[in-house]
Amino acid sequence: MLCFYCQEREGVTNDHIIPKRLYGTDTPSTVIRPIAPCCLECNGELQRSEKVLFDRLLMAVDTNDTDHNGINDRALRNFGFRLKTRDMSLRERKAREQNLKKLMQWVIPYDEKRNIFPNMGSKPGDYPKYMLKFPDEELKVFMRKFLKGMEHYLDNGRYIGSEAKLGMFSGVEDVIAAELKSQGFEDRAKAYEYGPWIKVWRLVEPEGHSLYKLSLFKTKPFIVYGFVLITDQPVPKPYIDISE
Repeated sequence: MLCFYCQEREGVTNDHIIPKRLYGTDTPSTVIRPIAPCCLECNGELQRSEKVLFDRLLMAVDTNDTDHNGINDRALRNFGFRLKTRDMSLRERKAREQNLKKLMQWVIPYDEKRNIFPNMGSKPGDYPKYMLKFPDEELKVFMRKFLKGMEHYLDNGRYIGSEAKLGMFSGVEDVIAAELKSQGFEDRAKAYEYGPWIKVWRLVEPEGHSLYKLSLFKTKPFIVYGFVLITDQPVPKPYIDISE
């Protein structure tokens, strides 16, 4: 079986379409975790990209919110937080120090005038506030993988090749959300839950197009829209073309 992502090499391993780091400590073992066949090369590259993306995103999750028990533990531990120095080897300590050094390059002073993802704003408290620059390119890579992977998983091993257009939209979602609501998207789409705070909607149109909504986290969701179009037409605005 070919790799679902590159479709050039054999899929000798499985890729978790929803990255394992998004499953918290309260996620039941019975939760379905969609996978797709993947080659070693793509699996490694995708994991590295997702680590950058979700380590930063998970740092923005409210650690006091019990709906998200354990979800950002891995990200915090990756930077040496919540770990005692004596519990780490010298090699582990240096690796975490290097990770934290890289993270700090993306930290800037908080500015409410800047474009901030919904639900990812400042938390109450009298303390210095900072922001993390968002890794846009890594989000595009993840959504390209997510769309290809979910089509393969939900549509009997369907491969999405160069004939399809892939698009995504994230950030301030009011425009897209209002349009989809007027079209009855969530009523017509099929919903899938992959854990306490991971939900996916998929709507398949008669032409073979697929429209997705991915919602991460429960109390303050991070939402991304995506689609797979079987067309030679340009990707409609305000979606971003993430086709290869």
